[in-house]
Amino acid sequence: MSVTVAVETAANNAVGTLKHMLIPFGAFSVDYAATPGMRGQVIQVPVVGAITGNQTENSYEQGSSSVSKVDVTLNKYQQAPLAYTDVEQQQLEDVAWLQPHIEEAMYQVGYNMMRDIMSEVTAANFTLDPVTCAAAAFDYDQVVDIRTQAAKDKFPMQPGMLSLLMTPDYHGALLKDTKISNNLGIGGTPLTQGQLPNVAGFVLRESGAIPDNSESLVGMAVAKSAIGIAIRPTVPGQASEGQVDFVTVTDPATGATFTIRIHYSAATGTTHINVECRYGYELVDGTRGIRIKSE
Repeated sequence: MSVTVAVETAANNAVGTLKHMLIPFGAFSVDYAATPGMRGQVIQVPVVGAITGNQTENSYEQGSSSVSKVDVTLNKYQQAPLAYTDVEQQQLEDVAWLQPHIEEAMYQVGYNMMRDIMSEVTAANFTLDPVTCAAAAFDYDQVVDIRTQAAKDKFPMQPGMLSLLMTPDYHGALLKDTKISNNLGIGGTPLTQGQLPNVAGFVLRESGAIPDNSESLVGMAVAKSAIGIAIRPTVPGQASEGQVDFVTVTDPATGATFTIRIHYSAATGTTHINVECRYGYELVDGTRGIRIKSE
């Protein structure tokens, strides 16, 4: 088996890791495609927003729509590099040996992307009053209070439209809350995999990529219309030395596609494998997010 075939097989086996890493992205309006994207390319990302109404009879072409589009420029890039010596070359053809490496690289790319996107969540961009709460006090009652505030602020309340992004400390606090756990059944996903179902109308999304900055951000209640994101695989390029191969891997659930670049350097006797992705994001509506801060 060639190294390229082994990488492609390992990457497709690892798509479950890709899916887990992409869970936090679902809180926003995301446009994926398998078509490679060039740096600086503008993608029109569909954004689901609030519907407006009026009392004008016999006027059916005013253009108030629940779906609009925002221009997002592919001006961001992330990659995770792997390098293997000639001594390790034979192991590269062993899918079982290679797969954990590819999984970790894919996860790291997604983590860095999410951390970058979440840097947009600041007091300057999201102006609604934040919720301040210590992790130890974060429970079902607090989530209900946040939902109530979101409803008052006219967030879209349809199922699946609201997400609660939070750091592991705050997600862990909800896992411990007996008001939640006592209603989940024994041996279910929360107990075996540490994942929670929807709570109080929110899709819960744990992320360790929320920046630890001066704003003390630990999470946010958010509607999909807050931020628009475009994600594309990179355009295959040319190596200045030797052969370069490209593999793409797609998560069938979301359509997210990442590029894996493979080339060999004779000068150093090293096989280089790079998991990479091009993306961009744009703030759409700063009134569709409630920041959660630690005390």
